[in-house]
Parts: sequence; C-alpha cells; structure tokens
Amino acid sequence: MATGEKLKQSDQEIQPLSPEFQISPLSIQLDAAVSTVKLPKGFSLTRVTNINDRVNMSQAGLGHDYRTREVDSEGVASTFKGVDFNPRKITTQEFMLCKEGKPIGVITMAITPQWANEQNRYFQVEDTGNKKQIVVQDIAFITKTGVPDFLIIPAWVEKVLDARNDKGTAIALAEAMTAMTDVCAANAPEGKQTRIEIVTDGLIPKNSQKHAQLLAFGNPSGTVLTDKDLGPIDKDLLGKPAPQSRWTVRLAESMRNKGMELVPGIASALSGGAVYISPPIKHNQDII
Repeated sequence: MATGEKLKQSDQEIQPLSPEFQISPLSIQLDAAVSTVKLPKGFSLTRVTNINDRVNMSQAGLGHDYRTREVDSEGVASTFKGVDFNPRKITTQEFMLCKEGKPIGVITMAITPQWANEQNRYFQVEDTGNKKQIVVQDIAFITKTGVPDFLIIPAWVEKVLDARNDKGTAIALAEAMTAMTDVCAANAPEGKQTRIEIVTDGLIPKNSQKHAQLLAFGNPSGTVLTDKDLGPIDKDLLGKPAPQSRWTVRLAESMRNKGMELVPGIASALSGGAVYISPPIKHNQDII
C-alpha cells in the first residue's frame, strides 16, 4: 500500500514516551481479532511492541508505514500505543509476521483524524476528448460530504522477497487486515463521519512519484496541471494499481458488497495508484 505523504504537523520536539504510557483499549481489541487468524504451521503474527521489534524488521529488509513513529511526536502517536480515534493525533498499529521466529512480513492499521485528512491530495484524471486533463483534488471532492472526521486505513503491507508468492500467508494477512478493519469500524465514534480508505501502489516510477507529490501538495485543490507541470509523469498510468498491490486490490474488492468502491478517475497523489473508499460508517450496521 502507498507510502510517502508529508505531514504538515511537525515532527520536531519529539518527547520520549513515559514508562506508564497507556495502550489504547481499541488496540487491545485488534490484538484479540488478529489472534484468531489461522496461520500456516511455523508462522506467527504478533504485535510490534518495542524498538527491538522494529530493528529486527528493518534488518530483515522490511519497511514501515510512513505514519508510524516509535515515540510520540506532534500530531502522531507512538505506534506502540496502537490505533485510536484521537482527533489530535494520527495513530497506527503494526503486526509482524514471523516464520520460525524470524520476521518476514508486516501489516499496519492506521486511523487519521480530520486535520490530517484535510491534507490528503489526489489526481483527478478527466478525459476531455482530445486528451486527458489532470486536476489536483482534496478528499472533500471524493466524498461530496466534506472532510471525514476519521479515516480507517488498512495501510502498509509487505513481505520479504522470498515470501511474497506464498499464498497461505497472503490469505492470512488479508484476513487479519479485514478483522482489524471490522473492529475499528464497529468502534467508530457516533456523530462523526468515519470512512475506510484503501490506496494501492501505482505504476509511476519512484522518481516521478516525488515530482507528483510536490505538484499535489504544492497546489490548492482544483488546480489544473499542464503537460509542462506534469513533466515526466505518464498520465495514462495514474490510478492504476501496481502488480505488487494485487492483494490490496483483492482486499478492497472483498469489501465491495458492504459499500467499498473504487473511485473512478482518481489517483493517489502519494503513489499514483488506485483509491477505494467506503460510505460513512453507520452505527449498528457492519461495514466489513
């Protein structure tokens, strides 16, 4: 899933976590949901709870979602605390897939509040007949009901190269992501617009992705981008998922009967990939 967004709230003045910091009650429910997922023999899926876990994952060649932090910072809570519906902070929760005790994969859940959702940018791909026109848009353009108070985001999923084609673990990780999303949706706060968003990796080369992000976050919503602005960005690739996102696409499509939809003509400004979004979550009505 996509990575790379800048956050306007600063990461400066990072303060160490207090020894008695509180794990969110919602995160404990996610732990319980993940514990029910059946894994192939020799595999385990455990919550990332300390810096040593993160170091071991990095040494195995695994990355981390750009929203995760090891310590509390301005606007972002420590990933060790887990997800929560916090209007002031982005919250995340990581789980590590291990084979015989060695990290080979990671999945991440994120919940982003309104101030962060306001910063989201997308590319609208309009077919004007003679050519495609690219317009910078914000999330309110997609929802048509304003900026969501919260987005539940099944986020970063990765496995080491040797394990990427293992179907058994792929299915288990998808089940875990679905279970976590289900728990988050069931606990969505009343009176708030909460949606689920899934973004895939795209086909735009990494060097073009950086240029795309500068364009999207450097221009207001509604800005029409010229061919000169776009430079190396191939308009025909925008909004198309990369091959490595096939399980992300399947995850999103598995939620389609509950309202999750591909947003047509929209690409993530972070990855250039496809964007799926749910309708607002209603209480007493399952979304997953």
